[in-house]
Amino acid sequence: MATAIGVSSAYLGGAYDILVQRVVDAWMSFPALVVILSLMAALGPGLTNLILALSLLGAASASRVIRGATLSVIANPYVEAARALGAGHLRIVLLYVLPNVLATILILATIGLGTVILAESGLSFLGFGIPPPYPSWGGMLSGSRARQSPWPSSASTCSATRSATCSTRACADQAACRSEPSRRSRGAAGGWS
Repeated sequence: MATAIGVSSAYLGGAYDILVQRVVDAWMSFPALVVILSLMAALGPGLTNLILALSLLGAASASRVIRGATLSVIANPYVEAARALGAGHLRIVLLYVLPNVLATILILATIGLGTVILAESGLSFLGFGIPPPYPSWGGMLSGSRARQSPWPSSASTCSATRSATCSTRACADQAACRSEPSRRSRGAAGGWS
């Protein structure tokens, strides 16, 4: 969703770009917690509703970054050369723009995965997430409060959530390091080489 919004906004430009970016600005002006809780209260608990709500929430900020990457790719001479040779809009986007924006999209997806894990855990803990028969770290944490000795199960659930979030962040750092030659030569991204 974010890719479609960001690439189309940057590529088409003009009034469409301005309109889309103002809608993105309006969407991003609301606090994320209020938006996600409102969406889940309106849609109800469930896996499909949770995926939809988290996608809508994350699409705005990711589309802004993808739009910026697309603008920098469109400014390259090879895109203008493809236009001059008669390539259509779809061909330019699929063959010249998306492959050059793909690294940014993958990095955003890996960074966003950790955020989604934490958001899902928080929503399930509050009762707005995945219904109880299905496993969820937030649901497990919420269920462990009623036990006589909740410490071992809540500690392991929190540890698993933290490990998953940190792992996705490390993967994002590694992807960023591999996608940028300047970072690769310096050995940036927390010591990864």
